[in-house]
Amino acid sequence: MYAAPSVATRTCVIRNRAFSLIELLVVVSIIAILIAVLLPALSMARRAAQATVCASNLHEMGAAYIEYFAEEHAHGMPYDPDLPNMYWLELLGPYFANQPPVLQNQNTASYIPAVEQAALICPSTPQKTVAPGSPGDGDAFTTWGPAAWWNKPTVTGHYGSYGINAWLFDTSMQASTADPNPLYWYTFHELLGLRPYFSYSDQSPGPQTPVFADAIWADTWPDSSNQPPQLPYTLNTGYPTGAPKGPGGLGRLCIDRHGRAINVSFEDGHVQRVPLPQLWMLRWSATSQPRKVIIP
Repeated sequence: MYAAPSVATRTCVIRNRAFSLIELLVVVSIIAILIAVLLPALSMARRAAQATVCASNLHEMGAAYIEYFAEEHAHGMPYDPDLPNMYWLELLGPYFANQPPVLQNQNTASYIPAVEQAALICPSTPQKTVAPGSPGDGDAFTTWGPAAWWNKPTVTGHYGSYGINAWLFDTSMQASTADPNPLYWYTFHELLGLRPYFSYSDQSPGPQTPVFADAIWADTWPDSSNQPPQLPYTLNTGYPTGAPKGPGGLGRLCIDRHGRAINVSFEDGHVQRVPLPQLWMLRWSATSQPRKVIIP
């Protein structure tokens, strides 16, 4: 005959099913350890994904740049105040939107297609939240902009994370800005081999001139003669470099955006992650010589 368990027996069973305080603390500790282990891994995965999207953006920009040269019969982009509504952003716009090319002597309103504006922003750099018409540099973690260019008052409202290697401008095209500086690469033909170039990688033969790169401003005149950053400089803000062309040198590129490295697109179309010290090893201009530097 079945006998019901006593009250004492039922109480013992209930107590055996409960967690003790020590067991709960052990479980909470294990969860905390797992979170501490997984969060850095998730953060690294997120940064890697952002760097991949950044490289894809630069690849799109490089492809548009190559199409521009093909259309312009190997003439470089003008850097000229005679075109008050245009800069390289506007000149590349038609090659993002599959529109007819904009003539270099045409003063149209400042406009870039939405697909280009999206490609101009690295996911590691959220867009600034400042009033349009208030120009400003970006940094390692925010965009530059809204842009307002020297002597181009209508070219405003753009944001971006990348800068062009300004030694690629063809300043010989307009008399008002003709610049005999030997550092400029004047034509695409010279990039293709009529002048010597430095090959960053032995596995990537052919022209290796940088075109676009992660930057705190939309243009820069980098040169291996630029001094590397010195303490107490941080890798978040960029720094002024001076000669050979004003403040815009490697200081606009030497930022810790992708793990003490930046993404760079090259004239032959490929995109590469370049560690910051290696920026001084690239052939930015027609006369720069690669050199080794140490960055603290």
